[in-house]
Amino acid sequence: MNGLSVEITTPAQLSDADRHLWAEAVSLNPALDSPYCTLAYVEALFPVVPQARLIRLQRHSRTVGFLPLQMRGRVAQPLGAPLTDFHSLISLPDVGIDLRAVLRALDLHRFEVAGWLGADSAFTAGEVRERLYADLSGGFDGYYTQQRSQQKKFFRNAERCRRNLDAAYPQLSFSWEAASAAIIDWVITRKRHQYARTGLHDVFACGWTREVLYALAQRQDGDLRLMAGVYRDGTDIIAAEIGLCTSDDLHLWFPAYDRSAARHSPGILLSLDILKAAASEGIKRVDFGCADEPYKLSMTTHKTPCYAGYVVSQKSIELPARIDPFLKPRLMIMRACEVHLAGQVRAIWERFHGG
Repeated sequence: MNGLSVEITTPAQLSDADRHLWAEAVSLNPALDSPYCTLAYVEALFPVVPQARLIRLQRHSRTVGFLPLQMRGRVAQPLGAPLTDFHSLISLPDVGIDLRAVLRALDLHRFEVAGWLGADSAFTAGEVRERLYADLSGGFDGYYTQQRSQQKKFFRNAERCRRNLDAAYPQLSFSWEAASAAIIDWVITRKRHQYARTGLHDVFACGWTREVLYALAQRQDGDLRLMAGVYRDGTDIIAAEIGLCTSDDLHLWFPAYDRSAARHSPGILLSLDILKAAASEGIKRVDFGCADEPYKLSMTTHKTPCYAGYVVSQKSIELPARIDPFLKPRLMIMRACEVHLAGQVRAIWERFHGG
């Protein structure tokens, strides 16, 4: 392994030198600009994610990096998957760690990820995706003026929807606030209804994924905050979006809205109001995740590559080529949510037999 060794540890066992290395690695690698890559995120999730592991990587007895994981049998996934949108090795640039060697040292068959930040050379199979974000370093007004000039039709439609929304809800108010348990529950309920309507796997049915959001909500400090943009009509919530914040970055995470307001595009309007509130707090960058919905292309200013795929420890255990490419990410989500094989089998059966 070219002098590389692995050790399973926990966030609580990290030394001050380990913590310094983690912070230095993130600061020196622009690809790691994400709340998901902070030690604070790992510390919040570690007690509630089943089979959580923190891998310390050493070369010639010197720590060179970290890899937060969750184990599903002999498959490794990002800690917090499928909720964790982005993931990466936390190491100084040009350390050169072979993920296959790490898997072999841990006696694992495969590592699978939907949003790997950084080089993709280690991946056995997968695809390059586009990570989209809005640059707010010049303030919200500068951002809005620039985007409106480039995306005239989109922003004119958004302004028309705002007038209609205000007319339909005369008592409409917006707030940017810490995500409370009540807001989290409101969003989760509507996301679960959405999953049921669309036939997607219900990522909150397993229970522990709810606890991830509750755990993050308990951590309201400069390193990491779980925030929410909320529209209320009087005291009734009609739309909310949960986001994960550091001092400089915001990742828009879970949007939801009352279906009665759908015709007014409350999700887009809420995101714009969140960007304005975030910019006023000094946040420089708002991450919209990957380019899965067309509106993100109109609301974002930059894109960088990320990678979705898997690494195998040896050639003989690659996923069969005959598996439908559309099915693979769904199987990854089911495996992430359902800790035990019986639960994974049940989820697959229900998905394809309407259970």
